[in-house]
Amino acid sequence: MTKALEVPPVLLLFDLSAVLSTELRDWQAFRRVGECYLPQAVQQELQDLSQHAIEKSQESKAREFLGFLERGIWQWTDDEIDHPLLQPAPGHGMSKRARLALAVARCAHGFAQYNPHSLVVLVTNEPIPLQGLQSLHIPNLCLIATSALLTWSRTDRRPSPVAQQILTMRHLRSEHPGLGQMTAFTTSSSGAKTSTTRNPATKTAATHTLPARKLTPTGSLNSPRSMPHSARSTDRRQAKPDRYPVTSTRPIAIRQVWSGFLAISMFLLVGGTVWYLFHPKSFNQFLRNYGLPPIPPLVSQLMTHDYE
Repeated sequence: MTKALEVPPVLLLFDLSAVLSTELRDWQAFRRVGECYLPQAVQQELQDLSQHAIEKSQESKAREFLGFLERGIWQWTDDEIDHPLLQPAPGHGMSKRARLALAVARCAHGFAQYNPHSLVVLVTNEPIPLQGLQSLHIPNLCLIATSALLTWSRTDRRPSPVAQQILTMRHLRSEHPGLGQMTAFTTSSSGAKTSTTRNPATKTAATHTLPARKLTPTGSLNSPRSMPHSARSTDRRQAKPDRYPVTSTRPIAIRQVWSGFLAISMFLLVGGTVWYLFHPKSFNQFLRNYGLPPIPPLVSQLMTHDYE
């Protein structure tokens, strides 16, 4: 058994609580542990917080993270697989926080199914809403707290849930060496997939036919990894055409020149009028110096006419 199978690649998936409880230096350091991904639902929630968060600290943190996300060091994923254990209780309303936790759980479920040879680590500080996800017993998925990930990134010591899942994956590999990619790590309790994604087997096969996209390295992390399916979500987003057509800049330049010409003309007209009204002699002398005919003293004539 090769080393690649003994120690699988680590894919970190973050929920909202994990992002808001860490700093920029932590986001950069997490790449030393593995590739970092953000569920699309969490990304949308951060965009909402960056515009109208109740707490100013959350608004500032959301804006800082979205700026960091644009650098391409982290990626987002829209993988999602539904399951009966990941459904809200019938007849009970759900808070916004609970709905987001449920969306993260479905994303983690799909992300693990679509990356069977990688260990998916969901980083969250809210384990209670995710108990349904833990009940699925997905062999290549585990949950850890943000504090455990911080220690892992600083000391290179794997948390206990991570070490246990690596042993589980190794055991399954030794028992089923000839099974296909999805068979070895698909649980018997897997539910139906949502309509927003494709069949897991089709998706995994596509992962190995498309060339891997080179990720932006940070720190000492230079070893390339094969690109999981979720990385292609960013590729599809980047490959979309511009929403607004590119137009020629010539009409804009002409309008700018014309606006400037009108502004200068208006300034000269108003300035000359004020100058003539208050100092007609000096204004006429200015005109004579440039060979222009003087303007008759209109104001003096009008005032004389009024007195008469």
